[in-house]
Amino acid sequence: MKDIASIIQTILWVGLIGAIFWRYHRQINSLLDAIQKRIEAGSGIKAGFFEISPLLSQDPEQQKKKIDEEISEVIESAESKEAIESPLSLEKLDDLRTRYFQAEDLALRAIQAEYGIPIVRQVQVGQDIGFDGFFAKGGTAHIIEVKYSQRQYRTNHIWQVLERIFARIGRYGWRNVKVILAVVYAGGSIDLEKEHGRLIEAVRGFEGAVDVRCFSLQKLAEQFGAST
Repeated sequence: MKDIASIIQTILWVGLIGAIFWRYHRQINSLLDAIQKRIEAGSGIKAGFFEISPLLSQDPEQQKKKIDEEISEVIESAESKEAIESPLSLEKLDDLRTRYFQAEDLALRAIQAEYGIPIVRQVQVGQDIGFDGFFAKGGTAHIIEVKYSQRQYRTNHIWQVLERIFARIGRYGWRNVKVILAVVYAGGSIDLEKEHGRLIEAVRGFEGAVDVRCFSLQKLAEQFGAST
């Protein structure tokens, strides 16, 4: 009898849940659509213990600090001053910063054209997470990290960048997140096809959570009608 009563109870619960979904399916779908639109617009969501922090615009100082950190990485990645490709070898730091901003802008334009969805740029989540770009598509949050390099991008830097990103988003409990790592190369001496394959191999440990894009700054500029 206890087994029969348990089965009946389960059937009743399933029937009740089914009836609720049948009666209020339009309202439920509208709620889910509203949540998705808020996420794609960068708004925060909070319902009891569930929360997604809002996406905020980085202020100019935050952007400058991040670019300075990126430029330091570019310089450190060169084995010597001579390893920095011409004509960048004689450029001042301010010129390098300008080139980095250009590379980032063009890479985000290319990714936006590829996915066909607007990208929110220079966003801040909470106190410690800053992204070059963000968009949501197909139920997946896409974080874009753009790197500018004058030579082959070092794999140890890749791991440092990605581990830092996933550690931070892990603290916020984000799920179903993909990182797009876009590397923009100066000059034309880099074989982009080989470099893409090398970087893909380097990120295999992240189990499909990372997409890699390799761009030539010159070709990006030609694509969007800009000068380098």
